[in-house]
Amino acid sequence: MNKKIFAALTLALMLSGTYCFAASSDEPKSMQTGDVMLFDFGSISEDGWQTVDASSKYNKNTGYGFSMISFVENAPASGNGVLSDSVRTKKHMNDKVTFNTDLPPGMYEVSVYSGDIKYMSVSFEGHPAILNIDRSTTEARVEIPVTDGQLNVGLCRGISGMDFSLAAMTIKRTGDVDSRKKRIFVCGDSTASSYYPLTVYQPIPDDCRGGWGQMMQTYTDCYVHNFASSGQTAKGFCENGTLDDMLFFMQPEDYVMISFGINDKMSCSEEEFEQSMNTIINSVKQNGGIPIIISAIPTLDDFSDDGIYGGADECYASISEKLAEAEGIKYIDLHSIAAQYFELIGMEQTISLHWNQWNTVTDKIHLNRNGAGQIARLIMEACDEPGLSNTADYGISTDKRLKCRSIDNNMYIENMTPQDMQLALVTAYYTNGDIIRTETTPFTLPAYDVLNPGNVIGLYAPLSLGNNNIYIVGSGICLSLDNNTH
Repeated sequence: MNKKIFAALTLALMLSGTYCFAASSDEPKSMQTGDVMLFDFGSISEDGWQTVDASSKYNKNTGYGFSMISFVENAPASGNGVLSDSVRTKKHMNDKVTFNTDLPPGMYEVSVYSGDIKYMSVSFEGHPAILNIDRSTTEARVEIPVTDGQLNVGLCRGISGMDFSLAAMTIKRTGDVDSRKKRIFVCGDSTASSYYPLTVYQPIPDDCRGGWGQMMQTYTDCYVHNFASSGQTAKGFCENGTLDDMLFFMQPEDYVMISFGINDKMSCSEEEFEQSMNTIINSVKQNGGIPIIISAIPTLDDFSDDGIYGGADECYASISEKLAEAEGIKYIDLHSIAAQYFELIGMEQTISLHWNQWNTVTDKIHLNRNGAGQIARLIMEACDEPGLSNTADYGISTDKRLKCRSIDNNMYIENMTPQDMQLALVTAYYTNGDIIRTETTPFTLPAYDVLNPGNVIGLYAPLSLGNNNIYIVGSGICLSLDNNTH
């Protein structure tokens, strides 16, 4: 799909069914849950949107505007509609200019739409909260509390010396401050970070890069706030201010998933890695958070051509595990969990989960959106904290490719692999220990839908008759379900 059409469609989909209004020069309106403010940046006006150009300095009458306008200019953008123009902050003042909006205290989902950029981060209340937007005229969003009556948005941190631009912004009230959901903060590297566009259509193309942090929201009722970024190390996370930024948004009892090691192995010693990880863990605990340590994912080089895992350097995983044990916190051995899953589904399917770099070569460590979703699922299945994960267990299945549970006389089956499975349900009827007849029902179990999980197929299995056995056979799976196991 053309990216300009996609951007316009994204706006339409996000705003449909919601009462929207633009800011005005009247007294500031009280916002109800679901109300949305719409700002179109640049000199071209769009119906239904409040136009904000480079001369729009904040004042109390309008309730919005830039903190200073000397370093802001109007700029074109390559999208359509509200994404056809933008405002740009000049290079040496990127961290000084903010766009301020008066808002009653509450929780707000803020969607920002970039102008023409290469990389850009976005700060809220002086702290970066959206990291490394890597695409022009695309949406990034975050939900944050506003407690002091004003939202302050700034453009910052990307590649040094670049202009950053903003094409549009929406601010949607999601509830009162006390309605804030418990958070999961993700601290990691490029395997966990967010990539754009955030929304893609099925089937997911293998050149659509993904990070497991951005895919985690599907598998939890907590709100996921992703602080992972490409090239990040535990040491860099501490020293470049990202740890302090994350702690600013964290509240007691929030979860913090910490996954470093890939880049650390190439840039620092074991002692430096351990010290940095200790700093992150202790800072989270001192602020009332719940840290969870996660090891790095395996690479394709860790497997033979026929998909057999051969072991590998696990990127300081032993240090992470030792720290988790010493601190009494949860440790998820993602390296082993993912390796077992990749070995189980085979090399062809494993490769299909990896990022096809710009349609040229398969990346050996980074995943596409489908693969990132599978890793996020595996992580959340390994989290047994109450209220953290909403993933169902495997029921009576002993095969990690298949979730299966029986309720009364119905069997519910879900395929957990990226390819369709050809299976058959076989019901065997016994008399005095001998099979008197069998019934076979072939069926296709569709591939796991990462963006919309829950492709469950229900089958009737007459277990209540007694002395009957049910088998699911095909693709190497042979699962016996009888009256003693359901």
